Amino acid sequence: MIKLQSLRQHLLASIPELKRNPEQLHTFVNDGKIKFARGTNLSHQYTVDAQIIITDYSGSLDTVMIPLLQWLKETLHKYSRGCLSATGRVKYSLPLSDRVSNEADLVCSG
Repeated sequence: MIKLQSLRQHLLASIPELKRNPEQLHTFVNDGKIKFARGTNLSHQYTVDAQIIITDYSGSLDTVMIPLLQWLKETLHKYSRGCLSATGRVKYSLPLSDRVSNEADLVCSG
């Protein structure tokens, strides 16, 4: 997913603790859908519930929230939900979608 990869790179570049310890950042897709309309091409759209988890985080929540909000403002123009647990774990859930444009017909052999 292009947007999730973009967000991951942005957070790694923007949060000092993640620059030093990139293994603390975990990103994955929890659930998703594909939208497809019949037509002359194979263009479609992925819509997913992306999860971002930062483990063993000892910094300020603002240090994570500000880069996240900057990325949202530039990329999605939407708000995310998140929480900080007592164990220093930051978890965010973001609805993301990517459009895929394809003008060629699919050829399957089998």
